[in-house]
Amino acid sequence: MRVLLTNTGPWGTGSAMVAEAALEELGRRGHQALLFFPDAQLDTPEKQRYYSRPDLFRIWRFPVEREGRVLPTFPLMIPDPNPRSGPNACTFRDLSDELLEFYFQQARQKLQEVIDDFRPEVVECQHIWTIPYVVSEL
Repeated sequence: MRVLLTNTGPWGTGSAMVAEAALEELGRRGHQALLFFPDAQLDTPEKQRYYSRPDLFRIWRFPVEREGRVLPTFPLMIPDPNPRSGPNACTFRDLSDELLEFYFQQARQKLQEVIDDFRPEVVECQHIWTIPYVVSEL
């Protein structure tokens, strides 16, 4: 079975650890699994591990800039940012309506690319917010 796992943040959090453990277990059981998540591309020792494995990890790279709109990093629900957000960390509350719509548009585009390429039979989403909503639309 082809399983797409999604997470709302990169490695270094509890939910990312759970998603990565599920990815590994699915692989051990003979399934093809892929983990999709956002990342701000900060240079850290473990960065290469994730960026060098497109067969296991699809990374939505931030910052995202299009037509004068900029999302410096992936927004979070709470002001205690993920350490991979960097100095430009923001929450959904910080986004204008225009930037929030831009974020959803970019999420749709990135997830559609991953779905078209990977062709999952099952999509498992952690956390009920942006990514599951966008997956339900697609």
